[in-house]
Amino acid sequence: RPDGNQNVTITDWVEVGRFVAGLDATSSPSEFQRADCAPRSSLGNGSLTVSDWVQAGRYAVGLDPLTAVGGPTTASGHIAIRPNTPTSRTITLVADPKSGITNIVSVDLSAQGNENAVGFSLTFDSSLMRFSGAVLGSGAAGASMNVNSLQAANGTIGVALAMPIGQSFAAGTQEIVRMSFVPTTYSSGTSNLTFTDAPVIREVSDVTANVLAAAYVDSSLAVVGLQPTITIGQDGAGNVTLAWPASATGYGLESVTDLNGGWQPASGTVVTNGSNVIFTQGATVKQIYFRLHKP
Repeated sequence: RPDGNQNVTITDWVEVGRFVAGLDATSSPSEFQRADCAPRSSLGNGSLTVSDWVQAGRYAVGLDPLTAVGGPTTASGHIAIRPNTPTSRTITLVADPKSGITNIVSVDLSAQGNENAVGFSLTFDSSLMRFSGAVLGSGAAGASMNVNSLQAANGTIGVALAMPIGQSFAAGTQEIVRMSFVPTTYSSGTSNLTFTDAPVIREVSDVTANVLAAAYVDSSLAVVGLQPTITIGQDGAGNVTLAWPASATGYGLESVTDLNGGWQPASGTVVTNGSNVIFTQGATVKQIYFRLHKP
């Protein structure tokens, strides 16, 4: 970079995939022109999408003859592929909520059997959950995937994936990506999951770098908040201390001496010390059970 090495190889295909995913930025008009290689008929279209990634791969393995550089020298803006009529090719989000632990969101492609690459971006509520990673789905074995999580802290990620050059996803419903999200608060809520076009533009490409019409179906995820835990210790005076996160609002400490009995609010001194709530009770010979309870 930025001027290449006079050869079009698989390394160029890898780099174009990074441009498409927003992991690298083109550094000159010439570099943008060379990366924006699809459609071949117009020498690009001013937008870096998965079809450019597919076309770069075809050049790298000699499936298409090399084409002289031309076309736009800068990005002309995001081009979202949204068909005006319904299509049987859909990309759907399938959420599998779990209480207080990692939540899995699958991206399912209703494939027609001619799709080679898929790109999309996704927004979510970063105040409720944190993106913890993405792996290829069960229907995308052998694919290459670039994940852009540079803006994940702000609730946006991008994904671009492609099957090996010249191969397609099998027809039928295929899980192409599996994303993981972890609750970040002790409160529950619902996060919208919305397809967008930044940093990765929504697009589906066939093996010859032609754009295929597709419908993107948004969804939502019911996020069940983290479950706070209690830590137990002893202070310098020999008193029993229990602590839990102060951010776990709405929880109360209850106790019982016999698990067959009824739970009652614990009797003792409660103070907030920094990020923790600390309960103190004098040492006793009795066995006492404690729990945090949220009505």
